[in-house]
Amino acid sequence: MPVDYARQVVFINGVEATLAESFEMKTESGEQPILILNEGLAGFTPGAGQTTISGTLYVPVGGFQIDVQSFCANGEYVPIQYGVGPVAYVGTGKFTEVTISGGVNEPVKVQFTWLGEKKAME
Repeated sequence: MPVDYARQVVFINGVEATLAESFEMKTESGEQPILILNEGLAGFTPGAGQTTISGTLYVPVGGFQIDVQSFCANGEYVPIQYGVGPVAYVGTGKFTEVTISGGVNEPVKVQFTWLGEKKAME
């Protein structure tokens, strides 16, 4: 039986990233393992978690659809909404790394890493 699959929808600073090649989201709990000598893993203690979103955007001839390089260079807090099917992550963070690249017969691409607050998708 055929199945329909969820699509990613990403908004960066309120603008839908329609010129994207790919996105990836990673959530780190921050939980720290408690290891004891004789028994090994004894449990966990809370720690600071984070969410990392990375992606690749194409740049049209007219300029950036979303100027993530400026956000990164200026150290601005930027909200991101990362939707997957019926749920979405919504958080605030900063672009920590932006790489702009291109080549002969290749479109210009912007690759980025955004680091934000740990939150569950709702």
